[in-house]
Amino acid sequence: MRNERPAKFTGELAKPISLRLEELHEPLAALPERMKKLDLLKKHYGATDWAMLAYELAVDLVPGFQIVYDDPLAAELNRTAGLDLPLSGGVKAGRKGTGQCPELSGNRLILMVDMTRRLFKLKSNAAACKMIVDTWIEVKGPKISRKEHDSLVATIKRRLTEAKAHQSGV
Repeated sequence: MRNERPAKFTGELAKPISLRLEELHEPLAALPERMKKLDLLKKHYGATDWAMLAYELAVDLVPGFQIVYDDPLAAELNRTAGLDLPLSGGVKAGRKGTGQCPELSGNRLILMVDMTRRLFKLKSNAAACKMIVDTWIEVKGPKISRKEHDSLVATIKRRLTEAKAHQSGV
């Protein structure tokens, strides 16, 4: 689920269509350029046909297509999709690994792990941390090795331990 975007557009999709003043009142003046941009939009969303593009746009833009969970933890996390995670952007100084890890920490991480455990009836925090990372990889699609995967799981587990220690005042 990617219900928290609309996606950030780059390149031609981020640029408005420029028309001359005399073309502004011509209804079809922008049509050729719009058709080119529709193809770019289809590629941006990875849509294979027009119906899929319409669906992807509706999920991003139409409130009636978005999913909310009847769960107070999801509301507390301010997430329309319980496992749609905020991400860090790029390598962090002084950190090992890829620098791409779900940006979860503190009470939000504790709540996310608890929600994941309850939602999927998992027996341990470690299993919930693994599911969070697996879901993040599935949704966001970074290509990473097994070693990097395990490192991300370890990072989330470490952050959870730190958050719980901080919460209990240790």
